[in-house]
Amino acid sequence: NRSSDLTLRPILADCPDIVVGTPSRILAHFQAKTMKVRDSLTMLVVDEADLVFSFGYKQDLESMIGFLPKICQTFLISATLNEDVETIEKLVLHNPVSVHLDEEEAKKERSQLTQYHIRYWGFEQEVFLFFSKVST
Repeated sequence: NRSSDLTLRPILADCPDIVVGTPSRILAHFQAKTMKVRDSLTMLVVDEADLVFSFGYKQDLESMIGFLPKICQTFLISATLNEDVETIEKLVLHNPVSVHLDEEEAKKERSQLTQYHIRYWGFEQEVFLFFSKVST
C-alpha cells in the first residue's frame, strides 16, 4: 500500500530498534532503500520458520540475504523441524545451536516461566508482542 509506505519511510529512516514484517514487505523496503540494515542489524528473528516457505516467502527470504550483514545473531522459531527449517537454517545460520523442548520436561518447568504480552492496535491490525522470562 503506497500510503503506508509513505508513512513508514520516515520511521524506517530513523533506524527503529525493532521492525516486524513479512519477508516480502521487508525485502521491498530493502530494495527501495528505505531500510538499510547491513551496518546496524544485530539480531534477526524468523518466527514460524517452519511455515515461511509454505506461505510463499522462499524467494523473498533468499533475496533478503544479500541485504543482511555477514554476521548477526539469528533466531529461527519453529514448532516443528522440517526440511524447510533446515533449508532456512543453511541460508541464514553459520554456527547453529538447536534448543529442543521435551514436552514432559517443559511441563515440569512451567513454574519457572513467566510470560508477558503487550497488545497494540496500530495500522490495520492488532499486534501482540510476547516476552518470556525463565527463572533458574
